[in-house]
Amino acid sequence: MRTLPFPLWQFLVFALIAVTTPIASAQTEPMDNCNQFGHGTRCSSSANSEVPNSLSLAWNIKIGNGRSQVVGSEKEIFVTSSIGDDDGDKTLATMTTQRIDVATGNPTWTHNISSKLHSSQETFQSEEATPQATPALTATKLITVSFTGELICLSRNDGKLQWQRNLVADLGAHPIQYGFASSPYIDPADQSRVYVLAGGETGGLFCLNILDGTVVWKSPCESSSYATPVPAEFCGVKQLVVETKNEVFGISKTDGTQLWNYEFAQKGQTNAATPLAIDQSRLLISGNGCNGTRCLSITETKGQWQINENWHIPNLKFIYTNWTRLPSGIVVGCTDKFLAAINVNDGTILGRWRGYYHGNVTAAGQALFALGGRGKLTVFDSENATTEGIFINGEYDVLAARCWVPISVVGNRIFIRGDDQLTCLKSDSSSDPLQNTLRSSKLLTLDQKNSPTARVASAERD
Repeated sequence: MRTLPFPLWQFLVFALIAVTTPIASAQTEPMDNCNQFGHGTRCSSSANSEVPNSLSLAWNIKIGNGRSQVVGSEKEIFVTSSIGDDDGDKTLATMTTQRIDVATGNPTWTHNISSKLHSSQETFQSEEATPQATPALTATKLITVSFTGELICLSRNDGKLQWQRNLVADLGAHPIQYGFASSPYIDPADQSRVYVLAGGETGGLFCLNILDGTVVWKSPCESSSYATPVPAEFCGVKQLVVETKNEVFGISKTDGTQLWNYEFAQKGQTNAATPLAIDQSRLLISGNGCNGTRCLSITETKGQWQINENWHIPNLKFIYTNWTRLPSGIVVGCTDKFLAAINVNDGTILGRWRGYYHGNVTAAGQALFALGGRGKLTVFDSENATTEGIFINGEYDVLAARCWVPISVVGNRIFIRGDDQLTCLKSDSSSDPLQNTLRSSKLLTLDQKNSPTARVASAERD
């Protein structure tokens, strides 16, 4: 145990999404049950309990472009990409889903589905339309959403189609301009249902029967966002927190009843950073709609819900990248330029550091991983982080590629997407060790009094 010294036009809606990555910080489900929530997962197996001292290359394969995160188990992983044959037609979206053997990196089945972009949809800088929603898994099924809103359920064992719905034609969703990115959510405690955001004039948040895709209930909402509905428990009431263009609100998981809502300061904006539940009374929201980062207090008395603002940082936005809460109460995330740390209790910016351009963070066991948009992986010791500092154990140049998707940690493996590549790392140095550019661990100071960067960040607050 270490002792600390005293006492993106807009950055791609894509990264966000693939940041379309996995489960609320307070939860500890196995990786199989993780789906992208737009903030760093804390779910991992016991093999990930310690901070890795070294990393080695297991394999690297080409899988096609995509903004969805890898999910799976220690034996098999699942990933979606756009490697199907589209004959160069930029109006066609092809989603390829693959199951990959973790030991070898070889695909064991492949499923393809193609559909035309809606007239109101477009891709970033005329790139191809790539999958952005991260698949949700059960023991036997995989459910995911394509760029155009094709909701499919596949057999996990062989990749055969079980059922298919279209969010626009079947559920009344309004087509998302830069592609559907909100991931389906399956509650690990009740895997008979899947929750899907398909906001529109006749759409909403849907609870579907996982066996056949039929509607169990619908909670109306007129718009969607690029953020995934996230489970939370406020005042002892289990619910889903949903973000749209205009507001964030809580929905009863039992019948879809809206419990509370909070309207954004700037309506109609592109909202991508998924809300982060801190505890049973506090929720963090960030991005364009809420004009910075805000901490909301959510209370309930005799059925009446009240929403108040605890603090607001107008000059710090997690827009298209993710964030996570560490055990010490520090919230860490990447903006389009910086790695930033916040004291969740009072909204104090503890520091901002360059070198994490378009980065994403992922927490697993005692480790926090920050993957920069240019392929540098930084490993932190998050278990021993305090508001004074956090140790950096390693820095690795993994890929010379555009890396806008959060890493996935499964067992002792780390999966990293960059452009059309998927790299698998092992947390040991038995073969092909990666060079750690750090000679020894170093302390990243968080204390405002000792951090010049922190003083600048603090001075910028209103």
